[in-house]
Amino acid sequence: MKEIKPIDVELIKKSMVERGLAAKTFKETKGTVSGIFKHAMINEVISKNPCEHVRGLKLPETDPDPFSVDEIHLILDWIEKRHPDKVLFYAIGFYSGMRTGEIVALKWSSIDFRIRKIKVSRQHTCNEQVETTKTNRSRVIDIIPQLMPYIERHK
Repeated sequence: MKEIKPIDVELIKKSMVERGLAAKTFKETKGTVSGIFKHAMINEVISKNPCEHVRGLKLPETDPDPFSVDEIHLILDWIEKRHPDKVLFYAIGFYSGMRTGEIVALKWSSIDFRIRKIKVSRQHTCNEQVETTKTNRSRVIDIIPQLMPYIERHK
């Protein structure tokens, strides 16, 4: 471990790029290896972490490519025919913008049918339900007309 220098980590990065691996793959690999070196530093095996000054790869910025309305209908129709018990999950995702963990943690008591609103105040993460959202702020989402039939059918 003492013989590994930042230039070695740079060479690994270069090799990963040449093999066409994604920037995210390098970031995850570097994070794991850096953690090993940090542990070695804590145990006084090495004095410096060779990953510390190696910059990550820049992730290419891409424009969002959302599904079209027709694509959403096709997807929901397919799910409804094959997995009718799961269609509400996907419909909420498409029509509300809620995060996956928020949908999983959603309770019927969070839905106000009279004013057609959903209160988002909890999430499911790491196999447990947490009484807060990712941003630590609850919010209220309108139930748009396209979503209402899915909710009513499921209930």
